[in-house]
Amino acid sequence: MERIQVYMVRFAQLERVPDLVVWPGCHENVEAIVALANELNVVVIPFGGGTSVSGALTCPSNETRMIVSLDMHEMNKIKWIDNENMLVCMEAGIVGQDLKRRLEAQGLTIGHEPDSLEFSSLGGWIATRASGMKKNTYGNIEDMLVRVKLVTAVGTVDRSVEVPRLSMGPDVQQLVLGSEGTLGVITEAVLRVRKLPQHQKYGSILFPTLEAGVSFMREIAAQRAAPASVR
Repeated sequence: MERIQVYMVRFAQLERVPDLVVWPGCHENVEAIVALANELNVVVIPFGGGTSVSGALTCPSNETRMIVSLDMHEMNKIKWIDNENMLVCMEAGIVGQDLKRRLEAQGLTIGHEPDSLEFSSLGGWIATRASGMKKNTYGNIEDMLVRVKLVTAVGTVDRSVEVPRLSMGPDVQQLVLGSEGTLGVITEAVLRVRKLPQHQKYGSILFPTLEAGVSFMREIAAQRAAPASVR
């Protein structure tokens, strides 16, 4: 997908591009922009790191309405860290490598390291239901997510309780995960954090055949002895 898009950009073959790019600075800015877009019948496409391979950021070629790209990069703050309950609240535009660096300075990690860590954003991880290299230990993004704030065309969807699970009917949060920006704009999220591991060790094993390597993977899975990342 990326190679095709790069080719199309270089040779001016994009059929449709955004008419306007807007950089909101806070949740209230997003609310105002989405409300105005709804009033004026304007298309809004949330943009995080731009690493998506699903085509969710592509402007429909037959779209006649004005298209606004809502670039979330200015919303990159860590709002608070709760060391007692091991939670962190962050704005959705924060990029993976910055998130990782800032938390590690506090001796913490969420453990989510997708291949696109250098460019992808927190909001993008939630919108695409992302998985990371160390999911064996830390889980996928849905396992880390405690609360998400979403701006929709009819208002903000939020949950005031900072707990991962409630027995109170359908969980709207599960709809947001993997929604690809179709339901609204993710502006903020609360995630679980963990202490940084005291030691990290990387290594490689050479197997004589592919079958031996596959058998090894099956055995560590069966024994539930998998390290944070194994390929």
